[in-house]
Amino acid sequence: MKIQKEKLKEILSHGPVSATEIAKLFNCTTPAVYHAIKKCKIYEGRKPSVKSRQYPSTRVVKLIADILKNFSTSSIADIAKNNNCTREYVSQLAGQLRTEGLLK
Repeated sequence: MKIQKEKLKEILSHGPVSATEIAKLFNCTTPAVYHAIKKCKIYEGRKPSVKSRQYPSTRVVKLIADILKNFSTSSIADIAKNNNCTREYVSQLAGQLRTEGLLK
């Protein structure tokens, strides 16, 4: 099914929606949705605005919770390993939490 520019604009104007949800509405693939958004020139930039880009990632929220809970008892390396990320990333988040006054 061909994705119509007007319908696509209407769907995106109602707020954040994932490309997967749009693909289900039009009975097509997710890459076809990205292609249509790009072809219709609905967005400016690298990626269209979808739900995952506008709300904090669940993974980041879980990592912050883990840092706040275990930072005094666990090493940065352990927290990074448990959350499948780098030590540098955990260190950056911990630094930001200290700046915000959430971590001592």
